[in-house]
Amino acid sequence: MPDARSPCILVVDDLQDNRDLLERRLARAGYRTRSVASAEDALAAVDGCDAVLLDIEMPGMGGLECLRRLRVHSVLDQLPVIMVTARERPEDVVACLHAGASDYVSKPIDFPVLAARLRTWLRLKELRETREHFMRVASHDLRNPLTRILSTVELVREMVAPGEVMTPELHHLLAGVGDAAQRMGRIIEDFVDLQAMQDGALSLDQERLDLDALLEPALERQAAWAREKGISLQVERRCGAWVLGDRDRLDQVLDNLIGNAVKFSRGGTTVRLRCQQAAGRVRVEVQDEGPGLEAQDLGLAFQRYARLSAKPTAGEASSGLGLSIAREIVEMHGGAVGVQNNDPPPGATFWFDLPLEPT
Repeated sequence: MPDARSPCILVVDDLQDNRDLLERRLARAGYRTRSVASAEDALAAVDGCDAVLLDIEMPGMGGLECLRRLRVHSVLDQLPVIMVTARERPEDVVACLHAGASDYVSKPIDFPVLAARLRTWLRLKELRETREHFMRVASHDLRNPLTRILSTVELVREMVAPGEVMTPELHHLLAGVGDAAQRMGRIIEDFVDLQAMQDGALSLDQERLDLDALLEPALERQAAWAREKGISLQVERRCGAWVLGDRDRLDQVLDNLIGNAVKFSRGGTTVRLRCQQAAGRVRVEVQDEGPGLEAQDLGLAFQRYARLSAKPTAGEASSGLGLSIAREIVEMHGGAVGVQNNDPPPGATFWFDLPLEPT
């Protein structure tokens, strides 16, 4: 069944029965739908939709004119538009394609054919969005740490002749090089994981795990970054829980949640990690003392490329994918994720839960 993350398909047809049938079939295929009875209404309703199924023959503005207007603002793989037509003459199909149609299907609709074409175009749209986002990240969030690495290496070469002993100051500069390289590596790994998820190639190597044993090492992996920002890290509560899980992937989830807390926290604050059991499940929480989330951001935190109101306190780079990948991994384990602002403020608590493995 569709959920809030499912693609939204706009169905445009002047016949109510046709709209109802398509909406039912699309919902069973896992899509959200929005339907309108005219081309004029389609132009007003298209914002937020991922693809359009557009009838050609409608009263008033026809489907071809509607398509031409849609193409003023969006190209083929930005907004797929599949024409639905009773016309099968080659010149009619050519007219649709010349006007900017992504594809077409004939009436009566063969739904498996329509679903296959829709999947193809939505996949192309997803790849386009990933490419565009990667280019934005590469032009800024990867370039900045790379510049830091190159400038530091050049500085060390100028200050230390071959065979000389480096000063503590230079060792500190080199530590910064390592930190910048690790952040670049995390961004690249996020895009690799995203590609694996899109291809259905991300798998789990599960074993029985003591979840408590993952907590301290997770904090240690973020310790240098937290010390640099003057942030304390602590395990506040353990719970003696065992789960069936992929150690590396659960480490990745913890890294993303703790790293997110460090990213948005200021010096002099504490990030706390706690674990608790209830009703056959175990819940891990990462609590920070940052600004918290605006009301409109609470539902967006785990979405890909979400643009939230709060900004990293030290201008840290990000792929915009870490929390969404964490959500995917947790859901593959049969778990769930969430976030809420602390009560009382300040800060927010990000959490995930997993089914307990019987002892």
